[in-house]
Amino acid sequence: MAGDLRKCSFIKLEAHQSRVITCGWCSKKGLLATSGSDGTVRVWNVTKSQYTLQQTCLEADTDGMSTLGSPSDPSLSPLAWSVTGKYLASAMEKMVNIWQVNGGKGLLDVQPHWVSALAWPEEEAESLWCSEPKDMLLVGRMDGSLGLIEVLDASDMHRSELEHCYRKDGRNDAT
Repeated sequence: MAGDLRKCSFIKLEAHQSRVITCGWCSKKGLLATSGSDGTVRVWNVTKSQYTLQQTCLEADTDGMSTLGSPSDPSLSPLAWSVTGKYLASAMEKMVNIWQVNGGKGLLDVQPHWVSALAWPEEEAESLWCSEPKDMLLVGRMDGSLGLIEVLDASDMHRSELEHCYRKDGRNDAT
């Protein structure tokens, strides 16, 4: 296979104290988010010729301390951008962190089970569910359950359990 692929230019980003677990691109804002096993999420402004570190977010647990989560399994450390690029969400273990890009204190929501997936709607929520614009985050968990977090503003959110959105034989209530 040598010579089959042409070489392309690349930029090496360095800032995490340990390995990168996952990354996500926000095409609306031209931003890249990287999540490291050092308990940080970093937001990068990237162009063809340069990059700048725009923001560093700390993964927090209920005590406000950073957590290392499960660095050996990237699928258990999801990261997702809201459709507008206003919010960035990341999860480690049972904790979902939501940050407003370009400042503000992060929001923390402790889930009943390990988080395995995060997803914002691909269209703005106002056109899907309601008349007012809302940022909604779907949270999937290892036990098969789902939660929906409504971000009310940079300092408040509300979580609802989607009780009828799981396979009855796939959920283990004993955990």
